[in-house]
Amino acid sequence: MPHLFKVACYLEHIRRDRAAAGDTVYLKSRPDVPMTVTRATRYNSAANQVSMVSVSYLGPDLQLIRAEFHAEELSL
Repeated sequence: MPHLFKVACYLEHIRRDRAAAGDTVYLKSRPDVPMTVTRATRYNSAANQVSMVSVSYLGPDLQLIRAEFHAEELSL
């Protein structure tokens, strides 16, 4: 059964200042892999910029993988 997104885009969650470390996010292209946000993401409203979202997740061989994604690629 596919994951039902609570928030369509994680960027909107960041803009509302509700994003925090520990959030569980999903790639829009791979909603079957849950990822945990490892670092609080900042939104610069003056420049309309968002820093990269740092996440960690378990790979297929149960190794911890750390990665960074644009907020537009993620959903809650």
